[in-house]
Amino acid sequence: MAHQKEVWEVSYHTNPEGLKGSLLVASASADRTIKFHTLAQNANGDVQLQFYEKIETTDEVMGIKFTPDGRFFVFSLLDQTLKVCYTDSMKLLLNLYGHKLPVLSFDISSDGNLLATGSADKNLKIWGMQFGDIHKSMFLHSDSIVSVRFIKDTHHVLTASKDKEIKLVDADTYEEVFVFDTFFGEVWGLAVSSIGDYFVAVSADRAIRVWRQT
Repeated sequence: MAHQKEVWEVSYHTNPEGLKGSLLVASASADRTIKFHTLAQNANGDVQLQFYEKIETTDEVMGIKFTPDGRFFVFSLLDQTLKVCYTDSMKLLLNLYGHKLPVLSFDISSDGNLLATGSADKNLKIWGMQFGDIHKSMFLHSDSIVSVRFIKDTHHVLTASKDKEIKLVDADTYEEVFVFDTFFGEVWGLAVSSIGDYFVAVSADRAIRVWRQT
């Protein structure tokens, strides 16, 4: 089953409870739906993508992510809110309100305790995943925050912005650890390695930059 409008983000998680070891794939779309598919091997060893479930939402879906343990998934809407749902039942657990403009990116810490959200309102917010409470709101950038990523096994979070900067923030102490300001254009996105030893950023200056931990 295809979406009727743009797909903004695709997320996946291996072996969520009740899916018998298959890979669960979720896609977030501007058509106000989230669609779930399973990816598994059949008896012949061929990999197949099969429709699993669909959720209809009240607004365009900007992004979606599973928690590291696969028990929950989080998605953001164009109306500036985020929602936390159970993966097995797809039922709503938490509604998160706080940003004044849409959440463009968010990430969950590898221990599943913290949620970091970056918005067009230029703010980074740190939330507790257990109760959905805001731990801290930080006015970090002078333009929209387009990408937010936690570093594995830490509470350090990277934020990329259209203001041509990436910042590293400690989500426990709320301190700016470092500012990466070597860009000549808007930063469009970043990705962190699976073990957190380096990250990659892309920007409007047509360059791909890699930073390694030393």
